[in-house]
Amino acid sequence: MAKRRLYFGFILLVVLNCVSCKQTPKPASPEKTSSNPENTSRVLHPSERGTILKKVEPEYPAVAKAAGVQGQVVLHAIIAEDGTIESLEAISGPEMLKSAAVEAVKQWVYQPYLLNGKPQRVDTKITVHFQLSPSR
Repeated sequence: MAKRRLYFGFILLVVLNCVSCKQTPKPASPEKTSSNPENTSRVLHPSERGTILKKVEPEYPAVAKAAGVQGQVVLHAIIAEDGTIESLEAISGPEMLKSAAVEAVKQWVYQPYLLNGKPQRVDTKITVHFQLSPSR
């Protein structure tokens, strides 16, 4: 009986965590829709990889680990001319893993992307993989 209460308590905790993680979509910022060429970002295909100078690995959320949640979180990122993450938004993946992915990736630093010798802003997608180790 105690196991059953613990199990239902855990499920309730997981559900409440998922509900509290949901965010309302943000409207597009004026700089993304601007026709000014200086605000235009180069769009990278996910197969094009930049050189990461500083990579922080995400911390696996304890609740997600206990619930056995794993998978991929896809993030939309704008990389600034200096290689830092200018903006970042989770666009898909398990809700319980999104905030951990965002917190890690916003600390990443890329080697600046150059076009004709000038650093460029880059609009790209980043995929963060979460996989549990097999239990022994």
